Amino acid sequence: MSCLFIHDHKFYCTDSNVVYTTGTLNANLWQRYTSVFGSLTVFARQSSKRTAGVLASSEDVKFELLDSFLEILKIKKTDYFIKLDEHIKKTDFIIVRLPSMLGIYATFLCKKYNKKYMVEVVGCAYDSFKTHGSFKTKIFASIWSYFNKRAIYNSDWAVYVTENYLQNKYPSKGISISASNVVLDKIASVNPYLKKPNISNKTFIIGCIGNVELAYKGYAILLKSLSILEIDFKLHLIGGENFSYIQDLITKYNLNEKVVLHGKILDRDLLFKLIDNFDLFIQPSLTEGLPRSVIEAMSRGCPVLASDAGGTYELINSSYVYPKYNNKILAGKIRELRDNNNLLKKASNENFLASKKFKAEILNKKRTLFYNQIINNK
Repeated sequence: MSCLFIHDHKFYCTDSNVVYTTGTLNANLWQRYTSVFGSLTVFARQSSKRTAGVLASSEDVKFELLDSFLEILKIKKTDYFIKLDEHIKKTDFIIVRLPSMLGIYATFLCKKYNKKYMVEVVGCAYDSFKTHGSFKTKIFASIWSYFNKRAIYNSDWAVYVTENYLQNKYPSKGISISASNVVLDKIASVNPYLKKPNISNKTFIIGCIGNVELAYKGYAILLKSLSILEIDFKLHLIGGENFSYIQDLITKYNLNEKVVLHGKILDRDLLFKLIDNFDLFIQPSLTEGLPRSVIEAMSRGCPVLASDAGGTYELINSSYVYPKYNNKILAGKIRELRDNNNLLKKASNENFLASKKFKAEILNKKRTLFYNQIINNK
């Protein structure tokens, strides 16, 4: 049985046709589809520059990568779109991950050929453009949201990464389930955070994971919050490769001696070692689906403060969620946790226990059962 996966994700392809990714669409992830459907074709975008990444190439997986993103906007009959058209006509099972411009175009073709399709809803289309920064993208946000909403509503099957948030904003008339796209392959048997000594008078270590090149990750709010706090802290920022934007913010708020920039870290073991050193994890994003970094921090028992963007409120105690643009409330919550070791330990235990529902065996079993039900009733 053939399966087609469509998304805007950018892959890097070597001259020898080996494909790499800097995201989570890697060789291991494809197994969730190939184990059920057999062969898989991935339609996505191609990165023009080589960056550090993990292997995406896998047996039974073929890649069709678009060189120029502008071709999507022009909807030209290039070889790429002719191939997509042909694959949709002949493929047994079609998966569209949204938000995605390629995905929206694919749903138009599905309607044209009366083909059923499944959507994976991983984020809010409106927020992804509204918070992007430029005036044009903010105008486009409503249009973009409309097309995604229509594509999701008309889908035959839908998998949402949230329990309620995305379902309420982008309902589907088809059969749907909730299954987080964040899968934890291993969770410590004992909460690592509880081994840490009490905070007392030591430097308060704060961590944050996310691309430091992107304004919608909320770093301006976070750094402004920290600039008004009179506590001894060190902030560790993980993610990104270009530090010009974040360095300007650090200088603006006079935090040069308080911030450590680690850049992108792909080694999960190294990442978890860093998380284990944090006293507090902060997720300041202005837009989210269900943030991977929060769930990974929870799996290490790390207390988390997070903005109310996306489905984050489904993950942690509401006491540790703040309005995403309110730096003063964020500052107050940081201070509250810094001054109360019992609150930190309480949040740690809650997060560690809640992370267990993201175990790989639980989520993989749920998805596989859903896929098999679709096949059996198709």
